[in-house]
Amino acid sequence: MSIETRRSLASTNNKFLRLTSWFPVFICALGLVLGSCSSSSTGSDSSGNGGGNENPIGTEPTFTNVQQIFQQSCSGSNCHINQRTNNVRLDTYQNVIESRGTEYGKDIIQPGNAEGSPLVDKIEPNPDIPPRMPQGGNFLSDERIDQIRTWIDNGAKNN
Repeated sequence: MSIETRRSLASTNNKFLRLTSWFPVFICALGLVLGSCSSSSTGSDSSGNGGGNENPIGTEPTFTNVQQIFQQSCSGSNCHINQRTNNVRLDTYQNVIESRGTEYGKDIIQPGNAEGSPLVDKIEPNPDIPPRMPQGGNFLSDERIDQIRTWIDNGAKNN
């Protein structure tokens, strides 16, 4: 093989190595861009249900409707439906009212005081004690958060 051919092959190999060394970085960046454009990353849909709207939820601030929000948003594995995680269980009215989260040192629902309720802090953007819930990025829409806030401000009744 001539020196010219060897130089040409070496140059081609160097270009190939430079391109292939950036390929994993390119794939990761592409994944991040495409993931951030996903409709589920906002956690809301056209109905305003937030992540995972299998069934429509009523808009009245009643426990029945709030419970449906919990069922759809908090039922993943290692969550708060059918089991207690961080001392929070959201599957029945009694469990919701009696849940005293381990992070805030008080009941997660403060009837009549949504602003002082740890549950509201955890579902809103930038909670005092991260992470925001529900985990996984399927956050509740503003309408659903307002519905939960109103239910709590109205006394968190079992209705």
